[in-house]
Amino acid sequence: MKKILLFLLVLIIGGIAFAYYYINRPVDAISSQSADIKITAAALLNAFNANEMQADSLYTSKVILVSGKILKVNKTMDNTLNILLDTGDPMSTILCQMDKSVMPDTNKLVPGANVSIKGVCSGFLGDVVLDRAVVIEGK
Repeated sequence: MKKILLFLLVLIIGGIAFAYYYINRPVDAISSQSADIKITAAALLNAFNANEMQADSLYTSKVILVSGKILKVNKTMDNTLNILLDTGDPMSTILCQMDKSVMPDTNKLVPGANVSIKGVCSGFLGDVVLDRAVVIEGK
């Protein structure tokens, strides 16, 4: 009986250690990954508006390089920098949630400036969302 309890205890501790490692494992920086797709902000939003299911299969969980004009730059309460790209649609934007480990120079990120941002597409939630985004090019 003691051997079974000891085995279960070791199994539980091993499972917890694996889960902790898996959740906190390092992820590759987006800046070092190549983009699966290059697209403009307006074309990306149009794809989701035209056929959300097809766009989900094409773009979600992929590294995407999106180019467009900055509509707005803001910081959230947890110091995450968000850049909204203009899509030409007043109701929807491309919401780029910037990677905290690679913060861009915000002096160059002004509304109206052209920019290319690479990130992982999480899908469409009123806005198309890019996570772990990094600025690749600012004009």
